[in-house]
Amino acid sequence: MTATAGRYLASRSPLIVAWLLACLAFWPSHMSADSFYMLQQAQGEIPINDQHAPILLWLWKLVWPLGVGVGWILALQIGTFLVGAYLIARVGFGPLGASLTSSLVMLSPPVLGGMGLLGRDTWYLSLSVLAFGLLALAHRGPEPLRRRSLIGVLVVGFFCLAVRQNALTGVAVAFAIATAMVLGPRLASRGPVMRLVIVSAVGGGLALTLALSQVVIVRAAGVKQNAPEQQLFLFDLALMSEREGRSLIPRSVFRSGDVEVLAAQSTLDGANAMFFGPTAATPVPHDEQQLEDIQEAWRTAILDHPWTYLGVRWDAWLRQLAVTRAPTFIYHPGIDPNTKGYAPTFMTLNRALLDYQKAFTSNEQLDGRWPHRPFVYLLLAMFAAAYLLRRGGASSVVGWLAVTAWTYQLGLFVLAMIVNYRYELPAVATGLLCAVVAAKIALDDRRGGRSVGTATLRA
Repeated sequence: MTATAGRYLASRSPLIVAWLLACLAFWPSHMSADSFYMLQQAQGEIPINDQHAPILLWLWKLVWPLGVGVGWILALQIGTFLVGAYLIARVGFGPLGASLTSSLVMLSPPVLGGMGLLGRDTWYLSLSVLAFGLLALAHRGPEPLRRRSLIGVLVVGFFCLAVRQNALTGVAVAFAIATAMVLGPRLASRGPVMRLVIVSAVGGGLALTLALSQVVIVRAAGVKQNAPEQQLFLFDLALMSEREGRSLIPRSVFRSGDVEVLAAQSTLDGANAMFFGPTAATPVPHDEQQLEDIQEAWRTAILDHPWTYLGVRWDAWLRQLAVTRAPTFIYHPGIDPNTKGYAPTFMTLNRALLDYQKAFTSNEQLDGRWPHRPFVYLLLAMFAAAYLLRRGGASSVVGWLAVTAWTYQLGLFVLAMIVNYRYELPAVATGLLCAVVAAKIALDDRRGGRSVGTATLRA
C-alpha cells in the first residue's frame, strides 16, 4: 500500500468504523409491521402494491434470489447516508473532519435510532442526502467528475421520488440546483430573478415529470391498487367531524354517524382504531363506490370548512414537531414478533444500542426528550440556510439542503395521519448535519480563512 493510499484510508476510517458498528448493532435490521409487509412483497409472498414504494420493492424482488436480504438493505441504507453526509461535510471540513462529522451525526441520539429501521423514511433520508452530496461534489470537482456527479443526482433523485409521496419538493430543489450548474453560463446575461425563475421551472418540471412517469410505470406494471389515501381522507374527516359536531363521513362508510365513536377512536396523534380491529368504525379497505364517496366527502368538507381543516392540520403538525407534546416513539425497539425467524444477530451490541437509545426516553412508550424535538432541528436548518445561501458555491448547496428540511414539512402537513418521530427523521438529520457544517464555515470565516472543504477537490 502506498503512503497516499494509507492516508486516504486513515482519513476515511471513521466512516468505516461507524458503518460497521451500526450495521452489526442493528443486524439484520430493526423491523416493524410495515417492514415485514414490504418484505413479504419482496419475497413474492404477496403481490406488490401501492401502499409503500412499489418500484423499489420490485427491484428488491429482482435481486432477492441473489441473496440480497434484509441485512444487505440495512448496510446499503446506512452506507448511502454516510457517503452523502461525508460529501456534504467536505464543504466545510477536510477528509478526516468530514469523516468524523458524518459519523458522529449518524451515531447521534436523534439520528441513530431511525437509521436501523427497514423503512421508507430512512431510505428517503439516505437518498436525499446523497443527492445533495453529489451536488456539492459537482461544485468542487473537475469537469469529468462534475458531469458524473450531476448524472448521479438525476438517478438518485428518481429513486428518491419512488420512496415517498412527499419527496417531490426536496427533489425539485436538487434538480433546480443541477439546472443552475448546467445552464449557468447561458443564463449569465439574465437578471437574478429571471435566473431563479428559469432554474426553478426547469428543475421543478423535471422532478414533476419523473414523479408522473413513476405513476404511469406503476399502473402499467399492474401493481395492486390499495388506495392508501383512504385512511388519510377518513382521518381528516373524523377530526373535522369532532370539531364541527356532526359526522362528515358518508353514511355508506360510517352508518351510525355517531361523532362520539369517532372521538373515541381518533385523535391528532392517530386513528388506527378507526381502521383496524373488530370495533373499527370505518374498517379498511373499502370498495370502489365507498372510495368515491370518501373522496367526494373529503373534498366537500375542505371546501365547506377550510378553517376547520387547516386547524386540524396545524394542530397535528405542531404535535409532529413536538411543540405541543413530547416527541413520540423515538425509535423502533427491535424486531417485531414474526414467523420468519428474524431476530438480532449480535445480541450484546443490540442491547447496548437499545440502552443507548432508551437513555433519551422519558417513559415506557418511548417518548423522547429535548434532543428529539424536531422543531429544534428545523430552527437549526433555518439558521444554517440563512448563513450559507448568501455565500454561494458549494456552501449554498448545503444551505439548500437545509431548506429541504422545511419544504419536506409541506408534505407532512397535509399527508401525515399519525404522530411519529420517524416521519421527521429526514428533517432532524439534515438540520443537524447542515448546522454543523455551517458552524464550521462560520468559524473559518470569522478567522479570516477559507474552509478547507471549499477548494476544488476530488472528494
